[in-house]
Amino acid sequence: MTGEHKDPTELRLWKELADRALSSSHDHWHIDRVLGFARELHRIYGGDMETLGAAVLLHDLGRSDTHLPGPASRDKSASAARQVLEQVGFSERGAEAVITAIREHDQADLRPSTLEGRILKEADFLGGFGAWGILRIALWVGESGGGVPEVLRRLDTKMPARMASLEFPESAAAASDGLAFAKLFRALLDVPPTLSTWAGSGRYVILEGISGSGKDTQAERLVERLERAGRRPVLVQEPTETFRALRDVWQLTLGTEFCDPLVLKHMLIADRSNLVASTVRPSLEDDAVVVSVRSFISTLVYQCSNETETALAAFEHWFVPKPDLVLLLDLPHEVAWERILQTRPADHRGTYEDPDLLRQHRLRYQHICSDWMEGRVRVIDAARSFDDVEEEIWQAVAPILSPG
Repeated sequence: MTGEHKDPTELRLWKELADRALSSSHDHWHIDRVLGFARELHRIYGGDMETLGAAVLLHDLGRSDTHLPGPASRDKSASAARQVLEQVGFSERGAEAVITAIREHDQADLRPSTLEGRILKEADFLGGFGAWGILRIALWVGESGGGVPEVLRRLDTKMPARMASLEFPESAAAASDGLAFAKLFRALLDVPPTLSTWAGSGRYVILEGISGSGKDTQAERLVERLERAGRRPVLVQEPTETFRALRDVWQLTLGTEFCDPLVLKHMLIADRSNLVASTVRPSLEDDAVVVSVRSFISTLVYQCSNETETALAAFEHWFVPKPDLVLLLDLPHEVAWERILQTRPADHRGTYEDPDLLRQHRLRYQHICSDWMEGRVRVIDAARSFDDVEEEIWQAVAPILSPG
């Protein structure tokens, strides 16, 4: 249930629902989500929250019978809702308002006669957009005995039709984002199966870690060892000098740095796309060992503040070849901070070179690498001497150099 305060009547209604068999596509998850949207719309447009809350909680009781068509399902929901309202002591007048909202809510071409009904309709429709909408379509089609063609039909026709029926601008804005996500999902279903987006015998090694972890030093040492081993290394750094020059022009022209994380993220992605196209992929196709200081993982760590942003940014980097090995140079933030103090004066330190940020970003690196690079990561204790770190890195890299 939503985390908001619940009045006694709402609690009794929730308890009644707990004892009922609900459709898996119209279950407590859906009800709670619709209730959240309804509360948001109620804050803006008003109405009687007791009536609205009861209508939301009881609006899908008829959905437990998946063979009932829409009108019959609404009638069954209204009948079952009346019984529940009587059991919890709802007033007769209040019950009629709830029943009216339930009977009128699930029809794209009908504008409900009451404000509570209009809000219920919009909140219910909003629960059918985006990721949750896709999930519920799949569940509903499965319940009713359909298959993939019916899921696709609903994605292609029913979801856009519901979008067109929304009357509140706030609903339309939220639904538009959800519809865009659903369209992306639908388009991805048409992508043919493939196991590789590039051909080449090279190797792609990424060094990541917080400031002070020794990435640049170890990258240079790794390049030297690769050369001694008879391999052709290509060293790249992110962001590139092109990005740095663009940043300087931006600051000179606008009088400000990249301060918006979204602007910075997309500028970094554009820079990375150019680097991959111009250097990384051609080098991998030419049997080189690409050694990258930082990568898209840095963007997930530094420019993303929650799991949604992280997942979206990871998806946006589809063009980056999958690394053969990610070397996470890990060390306590206190050690990294001491190194920074010893090597860089205050006016030459980066935006993220701060003790608290170092601690936060170390944890982010550990989390991101564990979640997104599982099986490709080697965590290196970077608090040791540079020679010891170099040796462990080489022990991790050497096995991937052999063909197969």
